[in-house]
Amino acid sequence: MRHSKIIRLRISKIVKEARFPHHAKNRVIELCLLRAIELKRSYEKPAVNSIKRPNGRPKKSPYLPILSAAIFRSWRIGTGKKAKISKRFSGGPVNDFVKFATKIYWLEGISNVIDNLDTYRSLGNKLEQQNWVWRVTQK
Repeated sequence: MRHSKIIRLRISKIVKEARFPHHAKNRVIELCLLRAIELKRSYEKPAVNSIKRPNGRPKKSPYLPILSAAIFRSWRIGTGKKAKISKRFSGGPVNDFVKFATKIYWLEGISNVIDNLDTYRSLGNKLEQQNWVWRVTQK
């Protein structure tokens, strides 16, 4: 595991490289991303009297929605626009959002960036179409 100070420095560097138009909101974006990564890391820590399991790479799929939500939210805060994912043509141009998300995913060791972003975006679109937020707030 990397030290949290190193992660903070890398995230602040990624946010500065993104060159958001609202520089006053950069700290909010950094905190949003740091909270998602720290939540993931705190959940991964095993308990003291845990069951012994074979060593292997831990499954990261439960944490992808948390991290993806933080990436989409930070992009919306920074630019004020909805994030768009560029098409997957081989050698085609990649937009700024995908570059931003790629750096954050690579910081956590996650590959297949566009697939993960598409999965999260399709889930969000389904929830919006079903008016899920409205039903939850009415109960």
